[in-house]
Order: sequence, then structure tokens, then C-alpha cells
Amino acid sequence: MRKKIFIGIAEDHTIVRQGFVRMLKAHKYIKVVFEAGNGMELLKCLKTHQPSIILLDIAMPVLDGLEAMKTIKKRYSEIKIIVISGYSQDPAIIEYVKAGANSFLPKNCDIEMLVEAIYQVSKRGYYFDKTTSQLLESSGILSGIVTQLKDLTEKEIVMLRLFCAQKTLTEISALTGIEEATVSWYKHIIQKKTD
Repeated sequence: MRKKIFIGIAEDHTIVRQGFVRMLKAHKYIKVVFEAGNGMELLKCLKTHQPSIILLDIAMPVLDGLEAMKTIKKRYSEIKIIVISGYSQDPAIIEYVKAGANSFLPKNCDIEMLVEAIYQVSKRGYYFDKTTSQLLESSGILSGIVTQLKDLTEKEIVMLRLFCAQKTLTEISALTGIEEATVSWYKHIIQKKTD
């Protein structure tokens, strides 16, 4: 049985935000835990909710999505971010991914692509369609992402899977028979290797 994926949505257009919520309700393994109308609201929501993925608009008032994403990646490195933006020019996409986006979707994508991106980001850590993958590969970014994952040892990959499954240090320690301090060290090493 699939594990539920908890989602936060940051989008300043109410009708678009509500549309995301309604469409995602049809998928029983995806649960929206909060909605935010700007980057500042998003950061406030993260003090009380810890989604595994955030659907993030870039052009928002008060604090834009790009600045919010940079803050989230520093404070909550385990949270994955899917950027959904009307700004889909190549330099913008490259900037989003360099800032920490785990996926980029244009606002005109369909719900099937959004759901696929959510599942893939939850499972693999990133998702890019063919066009975006080609852009990132030609700019050298995609190979960097893949190389980072290849640099992990077999043991680190096992640990990474447990971290991605949102297991606590205590739970991982019990499951693997490794001391909590060592589990914490693995987390540190994985974060360092994958940036």
C-alpha cells in the first residue's frame, strides 16, 4: 500500500490554488495539509505543518516564491519543492533548479502531469519532463543531480530511502540496528553529498 504524500500549496491566485486542492482530492494518497497566498504565509505555515512536498508559484506578493524556496532549502532541507510557474523561459527554469527546485512544471500542464510529478518527486527526489530534462542536461545541471545520487554508497542509499519515508532517527536506529548518533551522521553525509 502506498504511503500518503502530504502537500503544501503556495499560490497567490485563489481560484488556481482552490483548483489544485479540488483536483488533488481525487487522489487518495495525496493530502493537502495547507494553502498559502504568498511566500511569507508559506513560511508561517511551515512552523506548524511539515509537508513532504510543496507546490510553489514563483510570482507571489509579500515574499516571492524564489526567495521562499531559498529559505525553505536552508531551514527544511528534507522538503521537496515542485515549482509551478507561468515563467517557463529557459534561464528562469535553470535558476529555479539551481535554487533547489526538485521539479518544474509550466502552469499550463495537465493534472496527470502534476500527479506524476508529485509521485516521482516523492519516490526519486526529482521529476523533469523530456523538454526540461534536455535543457538541464545541456546546461550541465541534470548530470550534477544524477551524479550526486550515484556518489552515495549502498548503505547511504538505504538510509536515504528511510529518510525519504520520513522515518525518525529513533525508528531508523531500531530498523537497522545502528546507533542514533551514527544514523544522524549518515544524514549529515547524505546532505553534504547531495547538497
